Formats: sequence, C-alpha cells, structure tokens
Amino acid sequence: MSTPSQKTAYMDPFSGISGDMLLGALIDLGFPLENLERAIAGLKIPGCSLKVERTKKKGISAVKFHVLVEQMERRHAHLKDVVGMIESSSASPGAKGLADRIFHRIAEAEAKVHGTSVDKIHFHEVGAVDSIVDVLGAAMAIDYFGFHEIIAGPVNTGSGTVKCDHGVLPVPAPAVAELLMGIPSYSSGESRELTTPTGAAILATVATSFGPLPLMEMEKSGYGAGHADLPDSPNVLRIIQGTPVKKRNGEELLEMETNIDDMNPECYEYVMDLLFQAGALDVYLTPIIMKKSRPAVKLSVLCEEQKAAEMRRLLFRETSTFGVRERRVTRNKIERTMKTVETEHGPVEVKTGFLDGFPIRISPEYESCAKAAREKGVPIQEVFNAAREAALR
Repeated sequence: MSTPSQKTAYMDPFSGISGDMLLGALIDLGFPLENLERAIAGLKIPGCSLKVERTKKKGISAVKFHVLVEQMERRHAHLKDVVGMIESSSASPGAKGLADRIFHRIAEAEAKVHGTSVDKIHFHEVGAVDSIVDVLGAAMAIDYFGFHEIIAGPVNTGSGTVKCDHGVLPVPAPAVAELLMGIPSYSSGESRELTTPTGAAILATVATSFGPLPLMEMEKSGYGAGHADLPDSPNVLRIIQGTPVKKRNGEELLEMETNIDDMNPECYEYVMDLLFQAGALDVYLTPIIMKKSRPAVKLSVLCEEQKAAEMRRLLFRETSTFGVRERRVTRNKIERTMKTVETEHGPVEVKTGFLDGFPIRISPEYESCAKAAREKGVPIQEVFNAAREAALR
C-alpha cells in the first residue's frame, strides 16, 4: 500500500457505476494493471486473463477493463466461498480487508431484500469471476493510492427494467436500491441499468462523503468506460484526484445545530457522549427562548465533514428534534503543546499555546487537576495554581 496521503478523490457517477467502470477509471488514473495480474494468480482460475483497452465514449477517451475467462462460470457462491477466494490472492491485507467489507455489504443487502440470513445468500451474478476480480481490483487500487478521502457525487441509477437470475426487475434493482440507501441518487431517464450491485457496493463502502466537487487543486483524472452507448452522454465514470485547498491558518469544518424544547434534560449528557465517541470535535448547549416565550436548548456540534452523516443520524435517533441546520465554518487555532509538570500534589498535564513561536497561554488540564485534588484532598484551584507555576519555571 502507498503511504496514506492528503490526496482527495472525487468520484463522479453521472452515468452510473459498475465494478469494471471503476477499475477502468483507477487504471486510467495510474493503478498498475500488473499488480492485479499478480494478485489474481492466487485465485487459480483456469484460463483467466485481464485486458485493458482505450476506447471513446461520445468523444471522451476512457479505459475499458475486461476479465477474460476461457469458460465463464456463473458461480452461485456463498459469502465464505468468495472471501476464501479473496484471501487466496496475494493482495495486501488492507486491500483484502476492503474487498471483504464490500462483499459483506452486498450480502447484507441481498439478505434484507430476500428475507434471509447473510450466510444463506447465493451471490448469483455478483459471484461471477469477473465481479470478484472487479471488487478485488478496485480494493487494491484504492489501497494503492491511499486517498485521504473519497467524495462521490449523486449516483445515476438509470431506469426501466433489468433481466437477472430473479427475473425482470425494476431499475434500480432491489439490491442496488438497498445498497444506495442514504446516498444521493437519481435517474436521468436512460431506459437501462447504469448502476450495478457491484458498483453500488464499492461506492457505498469507500466513499467518505457525498456532495459536489470540493474545493481542491485538481491534478489528474481517470475515465472508466461502461458497456452502454447512450444517445446524449458518455457512459463513463470519472475520478478526479487533487489536493484539498485549505484556508490559510484554518481548517474547514461543519457546524450542526438544532433547537430542542421537549426533551428530558437528563438525556443531554448521554447524547453528548455519543456524539464525542462518534468523532465530534466539540458539542455544546446554549439556553435559548423560542416562540411563545418557550425555554429551549440549542444543541451544537462541530465535526469534520466526513463525520456529518453519523452526527446527523445520532441527532435524529437520540433527540426529539425534527430538523438539523448545517453550515460550513473555518476554525483557526494557535499552536499548542501538551506536557506533564511535577507539582507538590503530583504530576499534572498542562497545555501551552504559542503565537508566532512565543508562549502566550498556559492552561492546566481539568481532568488531571481534578485527579490530583481528589488524591491529595486539596482544593482544585490550589492544584491549578501549582501547575501553572511549575509550567512557568
């Protein structure tokens, strides 16, 4: 695996997404095909080879990825069989783990659609050799690039019907619809399936957030070709790689807030703990007066944008709110260091803030001071003062 970078990948499924489209785009972006060829040698698939060709879709140059098998076997495999094949490859542990999570996601979606358990699911089309190679290859490529974040645009599912092992089904097929739950999706009206279960599962597993193209310096792009020849647009998946543009001395965060006037106040501590455990950078309560002079509480959450979906889910699940407001904010911080100082009451952690290289603020940590005060049986303010004096020496 490449060293984790600060690179952002923007996945643009404006014409749908499938496993081979995604892998084609990642190869076009720079993933070496020979890496995948070495890995699948361990799968021991007779007569299996890979082919990459450059084609054009509506004038757009794109990579078409093919899995060639002398006698294509449509496997009706269980999850454990697919996972066993993945484990037999020479892919890195990170890539194997990602491929495993993708197939587990597919199995969970199929189990829900068919009303059965994950271990009883037969993979049908997804269990075919080409789909296994697509998933493993996509996992290897994403592991290879080591993206800091993968942002995806809204998914074009297509429309109409699609024929599969279960008969003729509406588009998006039930498994695809289940995999795309919570993901912005739409249909441009093309009467065919544009997003496959494999593509939807990979997208749902690897995307850290969804939305428009973020603020970044674009560096390169890759295009993966699909099978369709659409009348008005190219059937390609685009991936753009770039470096996020940060505001000088600041970081872009998301601020979420909601006004609550009908919840048991005892529950706020529990909700705040859950939000912090899920990755919130700050959570705070503000007393407010709402309409009809009704006292209420404004619950505010500060988080990274990729954590927004989980924060939103917790707010709706754990509070009585019917709505959450969101806005992007910039947080500026001074440099800080943390060190432990020795005091007459024991060791205490102290945070020091720096501006232009000079210390301007010393702040003993509350929990550390409280622990020392309890153990020594002294006022906490005495510990605070002793810690500040020790830090200034």
